[in-house]
Amino acid sequence: MTGRLRLLAGVLVAALVAGGAAPGAAQTSADAGGDGAAQTSADAGGDGAAVARYADVLTPDARRQLAVTPADGTLDIIVRLDRQVDVSEVLADLDAPDTDDPAVREELIRRLRDTADADQVVVRFLAAVWRLGGLVESFTPFWIVNGFAMTATPQAVSELALLPGVAEIDIDRPYALAGTAPPEPPAANVDAVGAPAVWARGHTGEGVVV
Repeated sequence: MTGRLRLLAGVLVAALVAGGAAPGAAQTSADAGGDGAAQTSADAGGDGAAVARYADVLTPDARRQLAVTPADGTLDIIVRLDRQVDVSEVLADLDAPDTDDPAVREELIRRLRDTADADQVVVRFLAAVWRLGGLVESFTPFWIVNGFAMTATPQAVSELALLPGVAEIDIDRPYALAGTAPPEPPAANVDAVGAPAVWARGHTGEGVVV
């Protein structure tokens, strides 16, 4: 079963790459179940177009991580697709100066969601197939930015990089929030008048006008 799923994904990727179709515009054939004739990106390593595609799509950090991750390992990646909704174009279409109007915001959200749903049809299908085949651990689609997060094997990442419509693949990095600075002790004159003792009783002076 796993082998058939991987073959299905490979056939679809090869068809998309050969046809140059955008991820949201691809159509699969019910009788396409070939006998392994489709090549995946892993088999196309000597192809100059594939190498150029990797250079365009994979960030330097993603290429480095892909090179050192074992075949049975995974990478956490963030993928951005080519087509992104231009807010200024939406405002121009609606003859609106900004997004303060709830109706304008509603239309903007609708276009963002519709764009993501249309462009991510194929990658969502591939992610589901790859997950069943053990190549993907998680997939999270986005719509404010037309893209998604994925935890996947190097094989899946390599095949994803060849898909038309994929603009950038980068490593998904955790970012720690800046810590809160400890409160400074009160100034000497404030301490001298006994203000800390008053504050401790809950009297802060808030709302009092002098």
